Amino acid sequence: VDVVDERLDLLTRLGDVRRNLLGEVDAAIDAYREALTLSPSHAKSREAVEALLDHETARKDAADLLRPLYEADDAHEKLLRVLDIQIDGTDGVDEKLQLLALAADVAEGRLHDATRAFVYAARGTRHAAAEPQLGEWLQRVERLAEKNGDFKGLCALLREVAGDILDEDRQVAVLLRVADLGRDKLDDLDLAREYYEKALELRGDDEHALLALEA
Repeated sequence: VDVVDERLDLLTRLGDVRRNLLGEVDAAIDAYREALTLSPSHAKSREAVEALLDHETARKDAADLLRPLYEADDAHEKLLRVLDIQIDGTDGVDEKLQLLALAADVAEGRLHDATRAFVYAARGTRHAAAEPQLGEWLQRVERLAEKNGDFKGLCALLREVAGDILDEDRQVAVLLRVADLGRDKLDDLDLAREYYEKALELRGDDEHALLALEA
């Protein structure tokens, strides 16, 4: 145990020297990573890496290192913080959607915060508008909006993404959903009429829109 403690102390001091005196942040993270591989609960190494979450260029690497530790500890608030950094730091749509889905699950399932989960789900829906996964995200935001009673937020989101949807069937369905929300949940008949008409511009024989306008 003493040998391990000495090794941990050495690695942490090495990381601190690289970070604070030499400005070699990547090399510092390597030292902290080695220490946390030896002892995931090592407080000094964790604190050093957590400090790098505010570092402009190192925050993504720090988040990548801390995420599995927070997952293992069920440290949900800290996990959301590093997920936010990972989400902002990735350009790939598939990876971003995976991270947003995980963040939404943590917010809803672990923190019991459906409002916060809806925010992540809305971000995912925006990114997924032109992607095959859109259906899954629409189901998620519908469920969370129902849970929160936030039909105004749901309607605003659907209006925002409708024009970016490439699949015509899905686009018509979203336009009709906006119209239905305006009619049934928001008491906004002008909005409902506008979006039933938009749906008919895409599909002039849509029975749902025709019957709704007639009514």
